[in-house]
Amino acid sequence: MAVLSTNLNARTAEGMSKASNTVFEQPPDSIPLPIAEITSTRLLRHAIGQSQVTFDSLTLTSYQARSISDLISENTTLDVRVYGHGLSTLTTRGGGSAHTAYLWNGINIQNSMSGVLDLTLIPLSGIGKMGYKNGGESALFGGGALSGVLFFDHEISKKKGFHASFNTVFGSFDDFRQQGHLSLGNGRIATQISVVHQQADNDFPFRNIARISSPIQKQVNAAMSALSILHHVYVQINPRTVVKTHLWVQEMERQIAPTMTVVNTAALQNDRSWRGLVEIAHHTRSKGVWHSRFALMEDLLLYQSQVVPLSTNRVKNRLAELEYEGNFLSNWAFRAGVNYTQNAAKSNNYNTKHSRDRVALFFSQHATIKSVKVGFNIRQETVNGQLIPTTASIGVEQRTKALNHKYAVCWRGSAGKNYNLPGLNDLYWDILGNPNLVPEHSWSGELGADFLTLPSTDQAIWNKALHLTIYTMRIQDRILWAPGTDGLWRPSNLYQSKSKGLELAASTNTKIQWGHLQVRAGYQYCHAVNKEGFQLIYVPKHQGNANITLSNANWSLQWRQIAGGSRFMNADNSAHTKAFHLSNVEAQWNPPFARKRINIALLVQNLFNTDYQVIQYYAMPRRSFRLQVGIYF
Repeated sequence: MAVLSTNLNARTAEGMSKASNTVFEQPPDSIPLPIAEITSTRLLRHAIGQSQVTFDSLTLTSYQARSISDLISENTTLDVRVYGHGLSTLTTRGGGSAHTAYLWNGINIQNSMSGVLDLTLIPLSGIGKMGYKNGGESALFGGGALSGVLFFDHEISKKKGFHASFNTVFGSFDDFRQQGHLSLGNGRIATQISVVHQQADNDFPFRNIARISSPIQKQVNAAMSALSILHHVYVQINPRTVVKTHLWVQEMERQIAPTMTVVNTAALQNDRSWRGLVEIAHHTRSKGVWHSRFALMEDLLLYQSQVVPLSTNRVKNRLAELEYEGNFLSNWAFRAGVNYTQNAAKSNNYNTKHSRDRVALFFSQHATIKSVKVGFNIRQETVNGQLIPTTASIGVEQRTKALNHKYAVCWRGSAGKNYNLPGLNDLYWDILGNPNLVPEHSWSGELGADFLTLPSTDQAIWNKALHLTIYTMRIQDRILWAPGTDGLWRPSNLYQSKSKGLELAASTNTKIQWGHLQVRAGYQYCHAVNKEGFQLIYVPKHQGNANITLSNANWSLQWRQIAGGSRFMNADNSAHTKAFHLSNVEAQWNPPFARKRINIALLVQNLFNTDYQVIQYYAMPRRSFRLQVGIYF
C-alpha cells in the first residue's frame, strides 16, 4: 500500500495532539502503516514552508523489486522522462533533468560530467527512507537543487541478532531479478549487506507509429544486466557518538535500443560506480550536535556503437562536510557548516583532464513563535576560487490548533534564489564545449495549505487529507544545446524560462467490515514557457495519478492509474505526443509460514495494452506481468 506524508507530519507535532501527526495514517486498529521520517536534518528542520513528501515503509517494501521510475510515476505527479526501457530522468516544475538534486544519505550524487543521474542506476532494494521536495533549495544543498530534491537513505538495521530476506522476481520479456539481505547486530554494533541482481531481454512488442500502417514490432538491442552490492556498518562509540559507514558498488551493462526512426547501431553502454561514505554524529553536553561526512565516489561510463568508437568517461568526486546544530534559545534553532567538494573528470572526449573545486559556507536558522515558524537559509560558494552569487531562501508556516478536535490546517509559503553549475561536459567537451558558460540561476516561490481531519475513536469516520500548492519559478541563463551556423550543436546561456502551476494531492481512508480501504489521487498543472511564450518541450501541462487499495492483515489489492499529459516535441509547439492513461494492478498475499513472513505478489502493468510514448519515437512496453516471491527471516 502506498502512503504519502507531507511536511505537515513533522511540523504539526508541536501544539497539536499526537493523533494529528500523520496525514494519511490508518485508524488505530487497522493495519499499521508507519510513516518514514526524513533523516536529512536540513530537509526536515530547515526547509520551512515548502512542499515535501515521504514514502512510507510499506510502499517502499512493495516496490523493492521494481524501479524508482515506477514508484514515482504511480505515486506522485513528478515528471519522469523515460527514454524507452533504458535511461530515465526526473524533472519537476518545468526544470530540466539537471535541476533535481539526488541526495544519498545526505550527499548529492548527481553526475558532475552530465549534470544528471539515471534513475535506472538506483536500486530500490535496501532503501529505508525516501521522498522528495518540490521547488529549489540551493541554499541548503548547493548546485543542482534548482527545481527539486529527491532524497533516499540506505538504512542500517539495528535489530539484535541475525536477520535475512530473499526476493526473486519472474517477469515478462525474460525479466529475472534476485535480492538478498543479511544483517547482524547486538544493539551497539550492526552490519548489513545487500546484493541485487537483474537481467532482462526487454524484447517487448510495440506499435511503430513512425512507419506506414503502424505495424507491431519487437524491440531489439535492449537487453540489460545489473549487479549492486551495498554494505553498511553502524557503531555506537559511546552514548553521545555514532559512526556509520556505507559502501555501494554497482555495474550495469545494457544495450541501447534504437528509436522508431533509426536503424539499429548495436549501441552498448556500461555504467560502473562505487561510493563510500562515513558519517559521524556527536552530541555535545550543551545539547548541540556535530555532524561530519566524508565521501569518495567514482563513476565510469563506457559507450560504443557501430558508428561511435569507444567513449570512456570517468569522474571522481571527493567530499568533506562539517556542520553544527544547536539552539540559541528554546525556540530558536540554527545550523552552520562548511562543505568541500572536488570533481575530477577524464574523458577521451576532452582535450585534457579537468577538475573543479568547490567550497561552501552555509547557515540556517528557524524560530517558532506561538503557532508560527519562520526559517532562513543562506549559502556562499566558491568554484575554483571564484565567488558565485549568494543563494538564500526564506519560509514561513502557521499551524492551527485542531478545530473542534476534528480538523487541522497548516498554511505555508517560501521563496528563494537558486543556482546550478554547468556540467563538465557542457564546459569541456572537445570542440563543442563552452568554457565561458556561467551558472544557471533562478527565483522561485510557493504558497500552500495542508488540510486534514484528525483520527477519531469512531472507526466509521473517514480520515481525509488535502494538500494544495501553487508555485512560480523563473530560470535565467539556462543552458541550451543548439546548432550554430556551422551546424554543430553547442551549449550557451541564451535560454530563459518561466513556469507556474498548481499541485494537488488528496487522500481518504477508512476501516471497512473486512479490512481497510484507501483512496489517493494527485494532479499537477505546469505552465512552463520559454522567452517566446511556447510551452517547454516534453513538459506536460497536465498529469496525475490515482490509487485505490483494499487490504487486510494477510492480503492487499491495489489499482493504480497514471494519466500522462501531452508533451510538445519541438520549441514552436507544432507537434506533440498523445496524452495517455495506464492502468496497473497488483495483488499481494502474506501467508503465515513457520514464524517466517512470506510475500507473494502478482503485478500486471499496462493492463489495457496502451500504446504510448513519453519521449518521441522511444518505444514503451505494452502489457506485462511480474511474479514476486519473498521470504523474511
